[in-house]
Amino acid sequence: MLLRIILSEDDIRRVTIDNLPENVDDFYLIIKTKLGMEGDFVIQYQDPDIGTRLHPWVVLLKFSLKIKMGSIRQKLWPALFTEQQPQIEAEFAQLTSVDLKSSFLTGLDQYLARFLELYKTKSSIVGLTRLMRCLDDDSSTQRRRTVLLLGLPHFLKEDPSCVFKTVEATDDEATFTQGMKIGVVMVKDGEDIIATSVILEEGVILPDVKDIPYAIALLMGLLFALNIDYPKELSLSWSLVSDI
Repeated sequence: MLLRIILSEDDIRRVTIDNLPENVDDFYLIIKTKLGMEGDFVIQYQDPDIGTRLHPWVVLLKFSLKIKMGSIRQKLWPALFTEQQPQIEAEFAQLTSVDLKSSFLTGLDQYLARFLELYKTKSSIVGLTRLMRCLDDDSSTQRRRTVLLLGLPHFLKEDPSCVFKTVEATDDEATFTQGMKIGVVMVKDGEDIIATSVILEEGVILPDVKDIPYAIALLMGLLFALNIDYPKELSLSWSLVSDI
């Protein structure tokens, strides 16, 4: 496995290792000892099953279950996932032999009409009714997917605020991500959503995702690859979406 060790913008080294250690701490120790390095660094790897590009080391985190997320975040975020949406999809495909985006959207579309009809019968649920009104001006497939996904917690009587958050473009990032272990943030300018980001451990790790359904698909793929539990507050919603 070819690794790229990033010490700074001007100091990037390459190293090859034959076998992965049992945990992330041992891995760092091997690299530090082998190259005689101190301090923190970022690692990328080259996986022949994915191609010749250097990828963030999501695969290395699969065996790091004993490491707390705070420790992982300190060592890896935010450099790990910058502009790495294709790599997350590739890692998910390698683990499951399934195309993350297409399978998620195809499965979602099978339930669109059925769930939206069910939503119409729940006019007493304020949050759900508000979302359904969004279809009055735009009933595109993309908008209907968004309403289905964001409306599901309301329909199942769960609190979506721990995972889905809408903020203003002028809001400070450190403020609106505070307390969010995982989630999707939608940034508004007036009435329009101008940006969608994926949050992990109170940090924006995937900024400017194309749309809300894709952001949710990426978040699910990321949680699967890193073996992170779904939020308990949305256990019903997340379980249902994951079955799609």
